[in-house]
Amino acid sequence: MQDPTRRPAPAERALDALCLLLSDVRYGLGAYLGVYLLTQHAWDEASIGLALSIGGLVGLLSQTPIGLLVDATRAKRALLAGAVVVVTATCLVIPLAPRFWPVAAAGVVAGDAAADVRELTEAMVLRSYELQQHAWEASAEEEVLDPPVNDRLGEVSCPTLVLVGDEDVSDMVAIAAHVADSVSGARMVNLSGVAHLPSLERADEVNALLLAFLREC
Repeated sequence: MQDPTRRPAPAERALDALCLLLSDVRYGLGAYLGVYLLTQHAWDEASIGLALSIGGLVGLLSQTPIGLLVDATRAKRALLAGAVVVVTATCLVIPLAPRFWPVAAAGVVAGDAAADVRELTEAMVLRSYELQQHAWEASAEEEVLDPPVNDRLGEVSCPTLVLVGDEDVSDMVAIAAHVADSVSGARMVNLSGVAHLPSLERADEVNALLLAFLREC
């Protein structure tokens, strides 16, 4: 069973970002396409509905074969990147050739590529959990140190700098404060507006703090 207190792994954070950034990619221009064709190119409602329906229907019918392709291929990242490029390309083609058949064809291609985006994202998320399942099971069987590390922090004698973001979860902030209080002479720095990854969110600031700390040691 997954530990509810476990912090998300970097791979999970990356997949969370991927899902967020690609959440609307699979829709291409979406509802805006109909408004664009109606107002900018004087299409009638029937033509808009028919052109968009063709792409939607093909996308629906292609979900099963595309799902099989996603399961079979090992190059999931490359396939996902290609699908995103195709969807983007169809969005650029439509303004250049705003006629019925080019728009319908772009909708068909975008529908297939959008199904790729959805299937691949889901497959990558599931695969990440499968890969980490073994790590969770192994961690549950790890030998507990005796005495616990938490009780031995006072034995640390080297200069110690503790960095924590003030927007990190409360448990992480509390742990950082505990380490700083327990290690003799430790210095704690709270980084304003930073969450769990200070070295990525404020790389320049963290580097400056580390260099200054090392010069003082």
